[in-house]
Amino acid sequence: MHILFCYVRAYTSDQGVFFSYLNVKSPMFFSQSLKNKVTELDDELFTVSQVKNTLDSKMLTLELDKNAHILSLNEQATVELGYEKNQLVGNHFLV
Repeated sequence: MHILFCYVRAYTSDQGVFFSYLNVKSPMFFSQSLKNKVTELDDELFTVSQVKNTLDSKMLTLELDKNAHILSLNEQATVELGYEKNQLVGNHFLV
């Protein structure tokens, strides 16, 4: 018989709600040091997500592939460039 352990954390910010979870079949094999490491990494991921969301809300951001094709962009970029998102995604950045 396996006991299912589910670890869930929820974070809220002005950008929305973030959830993270970890499922472990047998909590007795999940040591305290691993629990601490998961918590540490989860906190770090949340901090990085907050920084990214802040940058996305304040700056023009474009995600490019290795060949400089636009993969994604935020709302500020579409407003400043004067194009809709679907007009830019997939195109080369310099065209």
